[in-house]
Amino acid sequence: MSEPCLVEEYLSAFEKGSLLNIVACSGAKIWSKYGDDTKSYPARIAYQGGMFKQAVGCFENFKNKTGIEPLWLILSAKYGFIEPDKEITNYNISFSERKDCNSVIPPVELLNQWAEKELGKYSVIFVWGGRAYAKRIEEIMAKTGNRDSKLYAPAVGLPIGKAQQALKNFRIALTNEVINAKETNLPPAEVMPVITKKAPETKILTFDAAAPMTSKYHTLKDYLENRGKDAIDLSFSEIESILGFKLPQSAFRYPAWWSNHGHTQSFSWNEAGYETTNVDLPGRRVRFSLCNK
Repeated sequence: MSEPCLVEEYLSAFEKGSLLNIVACSGAKIWSKYGDDTKSYPARIAYQGGMFKQAVGCFENFKNKTGIEPLWLILSAKYGFIEPDKEITNYNISFSERKDCNSVIPPVELLNQWAEKELGKYSVIFVWGGRAYAKRIEEIMAKTGNRDSKLYAPAVGLPIGKAQQALKNFRIALTNEVINAKETNLPPAEVMPVITKKAPETKILTFDAAAPMTSKYHTLKDYLENRGKDAIDLSFSEIESILGFKLPQSAFRYPAWWSNHGHTQSFSWNEAGYETTNVDLPGRRVRFSLCNK
């Protein structure tokens, strides 16, 4: 399961209009199915690779629920940074293949496109692709002095199967947040001001699905264990007092934040022997019930 904190940061950046998705092109393309290499297709349907499809599936979920498609570009080894609806023709080169090093788009042209499209203004850049693609973006950010943006690439360093699974897990985590939302109130990204956040350094983050996750919600676990009642009703403000910090906005907007599995916060009540049985977002209250009671 993807890191809940990354899901929250992704959604927060999306709401603020400061999120940019960059999707790697793929070797699998529509022409292998339908032939006719002379015919052009929009890039969003031309690429047929597994990681590419995970990204497109995520964006479709967003649009179906909110009416807004997250901002995304494709990083093509031939064309560089292109919009999803750009018509392209068939080609067979990749950043991942050494034999294609003299055929791919030159680094200086990528730098020019980055500047022309003003891609350095986004505070969160999420890469749906492997090391060869994330590395080029990281190099561009370093050369342009872009240290205000955070670069995330969960698929980096993983074999192809695990890379696709990592992106699928992340897409599912986002779906749990967005599709289950009762109220989104998400403004169009294109009309929002860009909000950037200082980061100590630009870095690529990868996630190990087997790694243990530490929880900052341990005080809630202690509270529930000490009470020991069959059912405990708490307001969101009471939970914030117990924790000593404010709940994230997703806790007020998305029922899935209070789900009983797969999130850092859920470990706190699960380990105390509780599960959430009633979440009242309008009333800002939640009931914790002892499991099997």
